[in-house]
Amino acid sequence: MLSGVPFLLAAELQVTASLDRDSGIYKTGDTILFKASVTENGNPVKGRKIKYHLSHDGGFKEEGTFDSGEESRSFPVKARFPGWYLATFSVLEQDGSVSKKKGESSRIGALADPDRLRIADREPADFDVFWDGVKRELSAVPVKARREEVSVPEHLKGKVRCFDLKVDCAGGMPVSGYLCMPAGRIAPKSLPAQVCFQGAGVWSSNKMFDGADRGINLEINAHGIANGRSRAYYDSLPLGGYMFRGKEDRNTMYYKGVVMRLLRALEYVKSLAEWNGKTLIVGGFSQGGAQALWAAGLDPDVTLCIATCPALCDLAGTAAKPARRSGWPGYYDARRKNAETDKIARAVSYYDCAFFARRIKAKTYMAAGFADEVCPPTSVYAVFNELKIRRKYMETDPSSGHNGRLNPRGWRRAAFVVNNGRKN
Repeated sequence: MLSGVPFLLAAELQVTASLDRDSGIYKTGDTILFKASVTENGNPVKGRKIKYHLSHDGGFKEEGTFDSGEESRSFPVKARFPGWYLATFSVLEQDGSVSKKKGESSRIGALADPDRLRIADREPADFDVFWDGVKRELSAVPVKARREEVSVPEHLKGKVRCFDLKVDCAGGMPVSGYLCMPAGRIAPKSLPAQVCFQGAGVWSSNKMFDGADRGINLEINAHGIANGRSRAYYDSLPLGGYMFRGKEDRNTMYYKGVVMRLLRALEYVKSLAEWNGKTLIVGGFSQGGAQALWAAGLDPDVTLCIATCPALCDLAGTAAKPARRSGWPGYYDARRKNAETDKIARAVSYYDCAFFARRIKAKTYMAAGFADEVCPPTSVYAVFNELKIRRKYMETDPSSGHNGRLNPRGWRRAAFVVNNGRKN
């Protein structure tokens, strides 16, 4: 995708950040040229005060102000090492505060030598032993499901059926999701399957109708909670800060239950008589992207993995040299060595997507926004570089932040696989 796309559109006054290289990818030693222009109704604007903020891994920060003019303003930054370089430009109000209006702020990022980025942590020696134990714990609970049919849109009646699904699971909560399938009689072993996972938050699963007339579609919520309730209901659930719960121990980590539920969801789909036994697609954005990587790393039956701006990547990023931002949710700062951070570091390492990526055999599509300050692109690339497979693909965009619309190539591939009866 081209750089220079406005961060926010639909505004009279428009700040646009751009780069001298459309890809946003550079080599160490290159000079990255960040640019900023200010227009109103497409015409250059003079005399508006603009704040700029430049940063890169290693702790570098530079900020200041400049007055807009007829030409774009340039800011050269030397790429001194592999890593992330980010620029933000914002209009200042008369009182000196940063404008909150649409279009009056723009951000763009670049990566230097992304293929050289490596995770900053060591794989736990008993990583496989631990997860094999989790699988045994899960297998002690039979795969018992309850399905309640729910309505579908009028134009899909007679074509698609949808069920509110619950499947028994270890860990205290069931798998909870919406299962969509073709209506009518279905031949055994005839349908591909897709299982999708949600980003961070507390809400209902979604009904994945797209392609459900040709395959098995299941989306589960991360928590095993009821589907289809009001926003007030989900807000009332005592799940605030769930991602940090139990972070001091690999067995009490909240995400242990999440992993068990995603594994049970895959088990359930594979148990369906309609599944064709060859096509199993997993996908998700952010926290859902992490779940997709976990799923593909733990279940060798997964044939296609789509992980967009995945979270829980390179969790020890602050231990890199130079230090870089760790992946969401930022469990600890490795530069602050003490007994507590050491304990957390050991526990969360079992959930770092990098170590699952090493075990993935499925074709994998990942995506990173170079202006993503939630799941830093360095963390995504560090995991991408751990994939040992030949068929791996990365979608990038210098001007995109945390954006679930990235990775169109991956989802096009999924649609092609479903429509054409392919494995991956």
